[in-house]
Amino acid sequence: MRVPLWMWIVSQVIGVFSIVLWIIIYQQKNKARQLGLSAIGNTISVVSSIFLFNFVKVGAAGVSAVKNATFAYSEKTNKFSPETLLSLVILFSWVSLIVMFYTWLVWIDWLILATIFVFNYGKAFGNIHWVKVPGLVYNGLFLVNSMMFMSITGIISHTLIMISIIVYYIRRYKEKRKRAAQPSQAQELPSTDASSLSNSH
Repeated sequence: MRVPLWMWIVSQVIGVFSIVLWIIIYQQKNKARQLGLSAIGNTISVVSSIFLFNFVKVGAAGVSAVKNATFAYSEKTNKFSPETLLSLVILFSWVSLIVMFYTWLVWIDWLILATIFVFNYGKAFGNIHWVKVPGLVYNGLFLVNSMMFMSITGIISHTLIMISIIVYYIRRYKEKRKRAAQPSQAQELPSTDASSLSNSH
């Protein structure tokens, strides 16, 4: 479907706000605030994608907006039990499936759905790798999606999110190596002390 120039421009202007918001989100330490701002960012993505007729992203971002708003409320109030949260994750996953069924255009859209399922269950069980790794693939696929719809702001935002995930794993790797080096350094110190004592006698 051909997108009129004025609609493309409007979508990119709205998308700029989305990029700024995602940068702010990744500076947040409070989980409830991060989820709440993510819901707003998802909503902005929905509006921007409507102007591009990108209904796959409209559906995915719309479900994510409701999901993040729900989890932000849960994080802030602690009113939902783990069982309730798991039930909500299952519900959101199936809603994503229904939305994708009616909006998919190419095979890559079903790969996006698969990563959404894994991402959602990672959130439910608190497994950071089930969130980060599918998140990397998910944003990579939506990077391709943004290229297909010629969305410059979409390309930038998904690239920034992918970079943030890669940086997270680089930092994690460096911290792991640093912790692994500390015991060996601790073992070297006593041997040095012992040798100095033996020389002094």
